[in-house]
Amino acid sequence: MSERVPGAGTAGRVARLWSDDAPGTATPAGHLVTRECVHWDTVGPHSSPHHVNPQARVQWRVHLDGTDAADDVYCDDPGAPVLAAGDATEIVVRGRRLRVEWLDGDDAAAAWERHGW
Repeated sequence: MSERVPGAGTAGRVARLWSDDAPGTATPAGHLVTRECVHWDTVGPHSSPHHVNPQARVQWRVHLDGTDAADDVYCDDPGAPVLAAGDATEIVVRGRRLRVEWLDGDDAAAAWERHGW
């Protein structure tokens, strides 16, 4: 079980993804958004479960340009890549190596408005 972490600073981060298929030809490929949630382990019988061991976890979602939201890749999808902790600089999505450029300020706010969750 997971739940969003309430309070300031938990809206998440957003990054622009770039495809560098050939040297010097970087093209926009999509966006990566993150959020922090509290994950709880569920123990006990199904009829009266207990939630224990709260741990903050970062979840992420990738939206590739030119695709529908149904095609987004989530951190818990089967075969989803591992996102390096902290400031990742690249991620491989559906066999494509994408460069990660973390956004700040107005660029981040606009991208979060479109792709945040």
